[in-house]
Amino acid sequence: MADRLNPMPLVDPVHRFVLFTNAKCGGTTLKAWFFENLDFATLHWRPATLVGAFGPAYAAAHLRRGWRLARRAARAAPGSSDHKEGLRGFVTFYRRAYCSAAMAANPGADYRRICVTRHPARRLVSAYLDKFCSDEARLPFMQDVLRAVGRDAPSFRDFLGYLETVDERACNPHWRRQTYVLDGQHIDDFVRIEALHAEMTRLADVVGARRLPLLQGRLQATRGAEGARASDVAEDASGLSSSEIAAHRRATGRFPPMASFLTPETSERIRRIYAADFDQLGYD
Repeated sequence: MADRLNPMPLVDPVHRFVLFTNAKCGGTTLKAWFFENLDFATLHWRPATLVGAFGPAYAAAHLRRGWRLARRAARAAPGSSDHKEGLRGFVTFYRRAYCSAAMAANPGADYRRICVTRHPARRLVSAYLDKFCSDEARLPFMQDVLRAVGRDAPSFRDFLGYLETVDERACNPHWRRQTYVLDGQHIDDFVRIEALHAEMTRLADVVGARRLPLLQGRLQATRGAEGARASDVAEDASGLSSSEIAAHRRATGRFPPMASFLTPETSERIRRIYAADFDQLGYD
């Protein structure tokens, strides 16, 4: 079961909850909140909490390396690239040093299990635009898609064709179904990213209320796609190559609106690809 936990859930032994997340589901916002909620930047100054809640093994790892990573993240300006990089570095360390062992040992029945979700179709369009239609370097998991579709600038429809044939076990977490990490897991509460602050506030007695205002900020969105203006015409953009979409963004400062990718045809294909997510996560 452990090989399915990618991303590894974040375990909070102080408030006693497990947070299941997925790529393209508010990751930076959630990491920043989780980091601040446990005051990781000052945890090394509180040995009773460090050892008592996290145990001696993690305490030793934190004092060796973790506190420096936490301090680096805390010193960067919130929202900056340095801050995001610092958060990723610390959370990667924390997952390896604490969460993996905690999940293998199976947190007790008194731990609340919370999963943050996002509408499957909107999540997929966001992932496509972010990874294939931006100026970022092509990462190895993106190269797998390009080789499979046989194009250097795949359209959204090409991308769907890849997802319809790829072995799920080989599928990257950025576009794998969200419920993949939930197979065999009990979840107490589902929290929609679309109403993150309100739904986490409902769980304030579990997760703590002090840092919840951090979840009120606007989540990172693919510019133009989700926040389309009323004047935007939702023409079919699902067949445009990623290079054409990137050129549109450079010329206008915006991606085409989300609706231009979600035609009746592509919406039906997404519904089939992510049938388990639609059925289990409660999205239409």
